[in-house]
Amino acid sequence: MPGTPNPVDRFRAAEVDLFPAGNNVVLVSVKYGSNRFLPALVVDLLVHCREFRTLDEHLGSYCRDRRVNAAVRDALRTELRKLAQTDFLISRDGMLGALKERDESGPSPSITSVGFPTGDRGEVLRRGVASYIENGLRFGRSSDFVVMDDSAQPQTREANRRMLRELKRRYGANILYAGLEEKLAFARRLAEAGNLPEEAVRFACLGDKQRGVTTVGANRNALLLHTVGELVFSADDDTVCRIGVPPGQSDGMEYSSLGGPKEYWFFPDREAALDAVEYTDRDILALHEQWLGKEPLLRLLGNDPAGRVSLDEAGPQFLRKLKRRSGKVALTLNGTVGDCGWDNPYFHLFQHGSTYERLTRSEHAYRSARASRELIQAANQTTITERAEPMLAMCMGLDNRDLLPPFPPVGRGEDVAFGAILSRCFEKDYTAHLPWIVPHDPLQRRSFPARRHVFVVAPNAYLPACVKMFAPGLARTPAERLDKLGQFLEELGRLPKAPFEEFVRWRVRHSMSDFVSWLDEQLQNSEQRPPEFWAREARQAIEQARRSAVAPVDELYELDGGREAFQLLMSRFGQVLSWWPQIVATAGRLRTEGIRLAQPV
Repeated sequence: MPGTPNPVDRFRAAEVDLFPAGNNVVLVSVKYGSNRFLPALVVDLLVHCREFRTLDEHLGSYCRDRRVNAAVRDALRTELRKLAQTDFLISRDGMLGALKERDESGPSPSITSVGFPTGDRGEVLRRGVASYIENGLRFGRSSDFVVMDDSAQPQTREANRRMLRELKRRYGANILYAGLEEKLAFARRLAEAGNLPEEAVRFACLGDKQRGVTTVGANRNALLLHTVGELVFSADDDTVCRIGVPPGQSDGMEYSSLGGPKEYWFFPDREAALDAVEYTDRDILALHEQWLGKEPLLRLLGNDPAGRVSLDEAGPQFLRKLKRRSGKVALTLNGTVGDCGWDNPYFHLFQHGSTYERLTRSEHAYRSARASRELIQAANQTTITERAEPMLAMCMGLDNRDLLPPFPPVGRGEDVAFGAILSRCFEKDYTAHLPWIVPHDPLQRRSFPARRHVFVVAPNAYLPACVKMFAPGLARTPAERLDKLGQFLEELGRLPKAPFEEFVRWRVRHSMSDFVSWLDEQLQNSEQRPPEFWAREARQAIEQARRSAVAPVDELYELDGGREAFQLLMSRFGQVLSWWPQIVATAGRLRTEGIRLAQPV
């Protein structure tokens, strides 16, 4: 048992379950730890310790809130000190000591493939691939460069092959390519080798072009199958490998139970955004290799890292996982400057902290930001999260040595759904958000689409919500959870029209309630009243959300084919999820035989 707690150390409550046991006594059970009967008043104090503070700070705050007299205060001080010597309270110093341990697992693995999902964009593909090759050459890299192409026309695919051959001759790089022909051949071979349903394999890496929406998720799945057993870096074809420093970059580090820790800076146009960045010559793959595939320990911070590490946003479950040295970083993400990459016209209403302050410093600043999609979005310090919410996976590192989930093959927002599945089915995996940015520079200027309804039934909006509803039950391994999630989505896909549409209404109304409640809370904030230009738009959004919540369900489907098409795609993706572990395992066996998806150009 630890000795007397350090008076300047900070503590917070551990992850506990509470079981009332009568006569003002509660059985308190620490997850995977101690059990003890405690007086209800002591339990109330323990539950009050929700953030890292000194014991005196916790006691003072509790006694003020509860108006506790001096005698009870003294008794509680004694009990609190006893709890600090057990695992009922988590010590910040103890956590930092555990996280500072060195990882002696052997040589650091390297990223061996750089992948590019693309389709019908030969000009930006040339620019993007060349920029990453040049970055690799400057730092002595010998990576494979793998292009996954879902261009619809054979002449476009052949033009891309010719262009990639030119780049290969110019740089001496090892470039591989897979278009429709290569994917069909590999899917057939994979299904035969693993006795797998060919329809599921083809849907996973080809998607469905008949639905009028993107199949970038299928391209990402093809990249995963080609690079089984590797650390891989994936870059969107319209990014440029030019490494930038985000505003306010810090050499500190944060552990967070929240989602992506992005800050946003808004600009009137692309040129202003790109010009606002300070660029530096760095090895993009090395930045991701510092974390990818490793335990999320305190690396890179040099001497005395404790003062530069924040645990304030780390919940007790996350802290328990970290202390048990359970898991690794499976996903690394850097930020971007340029086009935002998303199409949510209500995004600006849901900002807080410094981003909100920048947005609302004047009506001109707000209107300028609302009219433009050009911004910097990045973490300003290395941040480790237990939940994977990539939101923007334009540049990401993936530890593909072990099983990862598939991306939804059809529809936008495939990265968000991937993150939701990773969080739900792969409990031991972490995400590292890196404080570096690259330009996202599509040739065309984009605008936010006009929406008839706030809430729509489309893969990018609906699949993540369905994944979060999924209860894995007793399934423990990632493969078991993927299978159960697949069955869940297949069941939703097979529901008759009436119960499925009732399910849609229920989801839309829950979304409306969350949407409106958050905005209404900001509007009613008595301490920090929002400016009138923000409030006016928030009230309009609330009215639009209310109308969407009672609109006929048929108006909400975005896919060609409406409800039937949406349910079919949901069911087909469910099938992919259930078969995915066997699909990946078979791809790994084929690789040992020299059979790969992408082929040298």
